[in-house]
Amino acid sequence: RALVGGVSTTKRDAVQRSVLSTGKEGAGGGGGGGGGGARNEIFVDVIEKLNVTFNSSGHLLTSEIDGSIQIRNFLHGNPQIRLALPEDLAIGGRDLSPYGGDYAFGGGVSVLLDDCNFHESADLKDFDTDRTIVLNPPEGEFSLMNYRSANDFNPPFKVTINIDESTPFKVGITLKVKADFPAKHACTGLVVKFPVPKGCLGASSTLEANLAPGTQHAAYNPTERQVVWQFKKVKGGAEHTLGIKVSIQEERIPNVRKELGPVTLGFTIPMYNVSRLMIRYLQIGEGSGSKDNGKDAKGAGGGASASGGGKGPHRWVRYVTKSSSYVCRV
Repeated sequence: RALVGGVSTTKRDAVQRSVLSTGKEGAGGGGGGGGGGARNEIFVDVIEKLNVTFNSSGHLLTSEIDGSIQIRNFLHGNPQIRLALPEDLAIGGRDLSPYGGDYAFGGGVSVLLDDCNFHESADLKDFDTDRTIVLNPPEGEFSLMNYRSANDFNPPFKVTINIDESTPFKVGITLKVKADFPAKHACTGLVVKFPVPKGCLGASSTLEANLAPGTQHAAYNPTERQVVWQFKKVKGGAEHTLGIKVSIQEERIPNVRKELGPVTLGFTIPMYNVSRLMIRYLQIGEGSGSKDNGKDAKGAGGGASASGGGKGPHRWVRYVTKSSSYVCRV
């Protein structure tokens, strides 16, 4: 998906739908959606990829969310579904909600998106009124909604970098990473990369004391000329520090900060999203009163939760935040 002159273009299996209109032209079409397997279930994944850049002082330069609502449909009998997003969702900076209000963070809105587009099966006739989407989903996997937001949000990680040039032929670096998200969440597979100067003769790293075995690992990669710091899991609110000693050919490197970094982070945080776009409920079958509240979707199976027990269809709602480009300048 690309944004050209303010107009959103979509993938082949999606069609652009105006969310600024009254929704009278909303389509109700859908695919085969039979799902002939043994399981009668549907998966809804809200996936957000972050593009973030900090300057050398730690101040935020750019921040953007590239998000999507992905559906994997294995429901039997091609039922109609109704999916509800937050009622105070605003798109394009305009007041689109019947509840009124100034749509800026701090002005009452919880979710603010710049633009979005929908799959061709989405019926949006009620979207401007109550933020619900009705569709007969096609069988298999597809993207129901793609969205973008460049509004302010709290980046999940903060990085502090200190440089020590007091020792000749050495450069000391201290990296501190703080997980700036709630403690009930945990990041899996955090990787921090720190490039060293071209004239580097070698580098060593020192982890924190009293770490549990296998929880962290750091090593210098001479081929890539970078120190790679890896975590098995990082809980929200935690802070971790790594010491790096770089050996150089000269006694001093002029403007050494230009030769170091930038620091890049790669991570995945299950059951967490920074935009606050949540699934309010998911109904299966026209007129069904059965709902799956996305706020309750947490726990087993990598952060997924199902409702609709017994012989009824199973619904799984999951949230994932990932890094796309997460850069901290030195």
